[in-house]
Formats: sequence, structure tokens, C-alpha cells
Amino acid sequence: LLISLLVGVALSLTVLFPVKNVTASGSKLYSNEDIIEISGITGENNLFVLSEEAVSDNLHRSLPYIDTVKLERKIPDTIHIKVTDAEEYACYNLDGIYYAVSKNGYVLNSYEELPENTFEIFATKVKCKVGYEIEYLEKEEEKEIINEIIENLKKEEILINKIDVTGGTSGI
Repeated sequence: LLISLLVGVALSLTVLFPVKNVTASGSKLYSNEDIIEISGITGENNLFVLSEEAVSDNLHRSLPYIDTVKLERKIPDTIHIKVTDAEEYACYNLDGIYYAVSKNGYVLNSYEELPENTFEIFATKVKCKVGYEIEYLEKEEEKEIINEIIENLKKEEILINKIDVTGGTSGI
């Protein structure tokens, strides 16, 4: 019985349940066909072994205005990719270049001027690359402070012009 169970599990994770159908929905900015193509999901993938994190990374890198990615598995052979679009929420000001970021901390675009309906964030040694999460190179506490401020702003629906944590907690 144990051997049969192990063989069944092994087959389910390897040979059985290959992905034959991929569908997508949720984006007003990107076509479903683009989302499916860039997701990297092929018939070689197994329905249960497929990594949501890997698919999400592929989509964020190539389609930066995708905010969230959820995979819905439909037995026996279908994956549905459900996405939401990101909006520019704030901008990190790095040497006069404004990097627009989503509420989830992904860099969406870069500009020479501050885009409308965003606020500036000044932080020490931050790396911004379109399609990637913001990376704090030195002061991890700045990330925690900024995230806490942003969470409170969202919760209380408060609008501001700028967050500056370059001077430590006294610079807020």
C-alpha cells in the first residue's frame, strides 16, 4: 500500500497532470496572450510542481505594471493566471531620476520629473531597477520605516508630498 501510494505521488508530480491549457485574465494594460507567453508556462510543466513565484518573477520583469499574480490550478490540465494591474504610488528620487513604484514595492518606470499623483521617497543607498522590487543596500531599518509609514497612509487614506529617511528616524 505504501509503495503504491509513493508511486502514485511520484507519477502525479512528474508524468501525470501536464499543463495543456493556459488562460489569463485581469489586466487592462497587457493582453492575455502576452501574459501567457511571458509567464513561461509550457506543456513541459506539471500542474502541481509549477512555481507561482517563478511565474510571478517572469511577469514582473517583462510586464512591470502587473501587481499581483495568482495561479489557479484546474484539474486535469489547466492553469489560469489571474493578475491585477499596478498603479504608480510613489517615486524614489535617486540623483534626480524618479523611479515610480507600486504599493507592493515593485519599480514600474523611471522619469525625469515627478509623475502626478505620486509622492517622493528619499532613502540612503537604494537600488531601483524596472521590473524588480526596491532593494535597500545599506540601511534595512529605512525599509521598515518607509513600509510602516506607507501602511499607515493606506489605512488612514492620507495624502503626503514626501518621505525622507536619509537622516534616520529624525528625518521623517
